[in-house]
Formats: sequence, C-alpha cells, structure tokens
Amino acid sequence: MARGRTLTVAAFVSAAIGVAVTADVARPAARLATDRVALGDEHTCVIKDDGTVWCFGGNSDGQLGNSLFLSSDSTTPVQIAGFGAGRTAVKIAAGERHTCALLDNGTVWCWGAGGSNELANGGVQSFNPVQVPLGSGITATDLFVGGRVSCALTSDSRLTCWGQNHMGQIGNGTTEVNGGVAPTAVSNIPTSFGVVLG
Repeated sequence: MARGRTLTVAAFVSAAIGVAVTADVARPAARLATDRVALGDEHTCVIKDDGTVWCFGGNSDGQLGNSLFLSSDSTTPVQIAGFGAGRTAVKIAAGERHTCALLDNGTVWCWGAGGSNELANGGVQSFNPVQVPLGSGITATDLFVGGRVSCALTSDSRLTCWGQNHMGQIGNGTTEVNGGVAPTAVSNIPTSFGVVLG
C-alpha cells in the first residue's frame, strides 16, 4: 500500500460584514510523509515513516513533547525526545492538550497537560514523554485518547484507562472531582468491544 502525504492548511475567514477574503497559499517547503496523524485542540502530532514523532502548534502545556523547545508554539514540526534508543511509534492519539504514543515494544508514552492525570504521572504536565505504568509485564496493543482521558487495550485483554473522571469517564464506577485517576482496568465490559473517546 502506498503511503500518502499530509498537508495542513488553516483558513481564517470573517464573514460577519459580508466581505470575501482570499489569500494565496504557498506550498510547504518540505512535505512530511506520514501514515499516522493526531489532532489536539491546539496541536498536531504525526508519526513519520521512520517511526519518529513530530508535533507542531501550541506548546503551553508541553504538547510538542520536547523540553529543549520551550517556545509557546511552533509553526514547524518539532521532534519528540525521550522514547529511548531505537524505539519507534506505531500509533498516536491526541486529547485536548496532551498526546500519547504506542511504541513498537508495547509501551505507552504521554506528554503535555497533566492536571487531570492525563499522563498517568500523578497529575503534572510534562514537556517530555513519560511512560504510562500499565502493570508488571503488561503491554498495550492499541491506544485511544480523547478530551482528558486516555485508554489502552492491554495484552491481558483489558481496557485500561486513566485521566479525568469527574463524570465517570474512566468507567470504574466512581467519579473524581479533583485530579484524575491512575491507570485502571474498566470493569463490566464485554469481551468484544469498540472504543471511541470524546
């Protein structure tokens, strides 16, 4: 299967006074060949063909995943740092202001906003990826992220979720007003299920 190329174009139009606005859009200087894309509220992350992860857009909470880049935002892709030597990403998903990646060894790493425990690190933001503790000997086979919640389908055939839970989003039968929930297996779901987070 041939891999496509992704081009991001943003258009801002104000029709409040009925005036049409047009602008020439230049071609990007270099195309970023991708097979995976994740869109957050203020940032975008992609996995390149070589398995490296690159993010661009807002960075106020570390959404770009690289503490060497401390600017508030970037209009060009910034490479994620910190997955470990030789590790590559196979899936990526973004929430409001955080992103998680599933790596080739089954580990899950997240970065960005963490006030609702989106990163499973005790509720703090991180400008670098942090590994999500899924349990001893447990790896992830799939990854889902939406809003301030993240879930992984794990090697023990469970759905494990973490993050904001003020409305019961984690599915553990409780709600948490402050902070968030550490990785927790969702109970009472059928053995065959689909996941959509919003």
